Amino acid sequence: MMDKSGVAALTALVIILASAGAAVATPVAVDTIDVDPDSPFYGLERLGEQIKMVSNEAQMMERWTEYERMVDRGKALEYRAIMQEFVDKLQAIEVDNSEAKRALVEWMQEKMPGIGMVRARIAEELCEGLREKLQPGSDEYKVLENELRALQQVRERISAGQGDETEVRAMVELRLEEARKIAERVREPTGENIEKWLEIADALKNVEVTVDVKVTVVVHPLPPLPRRENLENLTENLEATIAELQAMLQGIPENAVTGVSAEKLLEIAENEIERAKEAYDEGKIGRAFGQVAAATKHLEIVKRLVERAQEWEETAAPQLVQWKEAWENMKQELAQEGTWQNVLENYQQHAEQLREEWRERWQEIEGTTAPPCCNLQ
Repeated sequence: MMDKSGVAALTALVIILASAGAAVATPVAVDTIDVDPDSPFYGLERLGEQIKMVSNEAQMMERWTEYERMVDRGKALEYRAIMQEFVDKLQAIEVDNSEAKRALVEWMQEKMPGIGMVRARIAEELCEGLREKLQPGSDEYKVLENELRALQQVRERISAGQGDETEVRAMVELRLEEARKIAERVREPTGENIEKWLEIADALKNVEVTVDVKVTVVVHPLPPLPRRENLENLTENLEATIAELQAMLQGIPENAVTGVSAEKLLEIAENEIERAKEAYDEGKIGRAFGQVAAATKHLEIVKRLVERAQEWEETAAPQLVQWKEAWENMKQELAQEGTWQNVLENYQQHAEQLREEWRERWQEIEGTTAPPCCNLQ
């Protein structure tokens, strides 16, 4: 079997075979058969790729297919080096509007649900590993059982093609954050190193961002006359959306995982906007608008999380309903006062005022003592 830490043993294998004068027919034949990383013949497959001079794009697609199969077998952590190789090759690929790249981009689009499936399965593996170290019937064991059922339902929906891409990604984000929250709580009694699991999930989140950008460059035409004004208009609209969501999320109930997931996605969106501006200044027009598309996608996911929060988080549902009602009232009052547009344009200046307003709102809600949880800056 190939070394689970990655493909480091491949170089030694190449040298041994070359020194022994091994015929190229065997590795080429193995590569044609297509074995998996957990096969003892996998090193020969990789050698066959080198002999056949398989393109980086084809190798990237092969690595993803291999990693999906490893995940299906419960080996996501063992073979994370295969996933990292896929990530590295994906990020290194330069795309343009040529027909030669269109097939590659279409492949990326097609694989997007699979990325969500893998991320959900990684969360399952983490929860399963934690559950094995807890006493059956304990409170934490039951919590993990519930989370595993929720993750299974998400994966079933993805398999059945239920929900659009935005909804799938929103569901996966929420479930991953819930798994993270549970893992942090039971880390000490189990002694589990949860970071290694979360690193994989975060790396795949970066894959989603990369695909968003590269798909946009090829599939979607640039706005007419892609001058700085066009980019500024797009980014200003996105920044106003971020400001509104930040203001709203300041008051989300403390026990709602939606707030934590949304906060992280907003940070990604803000980073993509800044990268878009930098890319434009460097003359990379297509990439700049690709970054804007990535930011837009992440804001759509945040909106979907907010929209479905009380449905997807049953334990926090009553408070989430109150939160939404309080926000609608607050937003309406700000509009009537004539300060709403100022909030959107200068959120940082109004952040503390909004935090205090949320504190008062929650005090007014009868029977509710939950403070704001996010306090976004």
